[in-house]
Amino acid sequence: MAECVQTLSKLLKAFQKSRIYEFVAPEKSALRDDIARLLALCSGALSTEIDMPSPSDTDALEAAKQALTKGKGTFTACLTMYPAGVYMCSKVSSVITQCRKDQILQGEIESAAEFAQSFKIKSYLDISKTKDGDLELSLPTPGKFFDMVAKFRSFADSGSTTLKESKRACGHAVQERLQEFDVALFQFVEKKFEAKFPQLDAGLKSLASGSIGDEAAALCLQTLQGIAGYQPASKQIITKVLGKEAADFEETISSASKLAGLLIQALSQLRLIHSESVNEAVLMNTNVVSLFAALNDTKIMGNLEKTVKSWVAPFKEVKDFIESSVGAWLVKTTSTFRPFIKMLMHDEMGIDSVKSMLRTEIVGTIDCESEDKETDAEKDTPYQTSVHNYC
Repeated sequence: MAECVQTLSKLLKAFQKSRIYEFVAPEKSALRDDIARLLALCSGALSTEIDMPSPSDTDALEAAKQALTKGKGTFTACLTMYPAGVYMCSKVSSVITQCRKDQILQGEIESAAEFAQSFKIKSYLDISKTKDGDLELSLPTPGKFFDMVAKFRSFADSGSTTLKESKRACGHAVQERLQEFDVALFQFVEKKFEAKFPQLDAGLKSLASGSIGDEAAALCLQTLQGIAGYQPASKQIITKVLGKEAADFEETISSASKLAGLLIQALSQLRLIHSESVNEAVLMNTNVVSLFAALNDTKIMGNLEKTVKSWVAPFKEVKDFIESSVGAWLVKTTSTFRPFIKMLMHDEMGIDSVKSMLRTEIVGTIDCESEDKETDAEKDTPYQTSVHNYC
C-alpha cells in the first residue's frame, strides 16, 4: 500500500505542475484546498520514525485529515471506502498519535534528566543505610528516583527515533545514573552476603581439605541453608528501578543460593570421599555429579563472581577437591591393569597363567547375579567351552 500512496503523491505533484491545473483547480477553490490536504496526508502516511513531523506540522496534518474525511469533500469516498485511502488514513492516525505522545515524552525526559544531573551514585553507600547494625537498600529521594526511572522507561519504550535522537543527551544523563546504580547494587549485595555469612570461606576450605569434623560440618550446613534462602535486597525497590531487567538481576544473584543448595545435598557424600571405603557409588552420586556440573558451569560461576567475588575461590577449591578425588580413585582402581596386560603378553598360556590372570585382585569382581541363565541348549552348543577346556 505504501507504493500506492507514493504513486498518488507523484501523480498529484505532477498534476499541480500541469497546464490544466489552474483551470481545473483555480485559486481559493475547494478542489485546490482538497488536493493540498491530500498531498499532506500522503506525506504523513509516508513518514517514518526518523522523520516525524513537527508539532505544528502535526496540527496541520490532523486538520487536513478531519477536513477530508468528516465532510462530503472531493476525496471523502476515496479515503473512507477504498483500501489505499483507508490505509493512508490509518497511517496518518498512527503518526499523529506518535507525535502527540512524543510531545509528552519530551517534557518527561527533560524533567528526568534534570533530576539525574542533580546527584551521583559513587558506591553502595549512596544507595543504602544502616539500621540495627544491618545494611538496607535506600535510595536518595526515592519518590523522585522512581519517577525518573518511570519517565526514562517510557521514553525508551515509546518514543520515536526522531525524539530519541533529538533528546539523546537527556537519555544519556539518566542512563549514566542507572548504570551507577547497577554497579552500586552489586556492591551492596556482595557486602550483605559477606557480612551475613563470614564463616562460609573457612567451612568450604575445611571441606575441600578433607579435614572437616562433625561440628564444623554442622556449622557449614547451617551456613549453606542460610545462603540458600537469603534475599539480600528489597524486591520492591529492585523491580521499580530495574523493570524488566529485574529478572536478569535475580538470576545473577541466585547463583549463590543455587550452589549452596547443591552443596547441601552433596555434603554428606563429599565427607566420605577421603575415607578408605570410597567407591564409584560415592563419586557418581547424583548430588555430587549435579554439584560438580554446576561448579564447571561458566555462566553460574560468572554470576557468582558478579554477586560475591570472594566466594569464587572457596567454591573452586571444592571443585578441585572433587576432581583430585576422582583422579586418585581412578589411579587406585586401575593400578592392577599393568599386571593384567603383562600376563596377556606371555608366550605360553597355560591353565596356571589363566588362573593367575583371573585373580580378583587383578580383574575385580562383579557384585550382581546374571538375570540370563544358561539353557540346556546353550550348554550343548559346540561353540561354548570352559576356560579349562580351552587351555
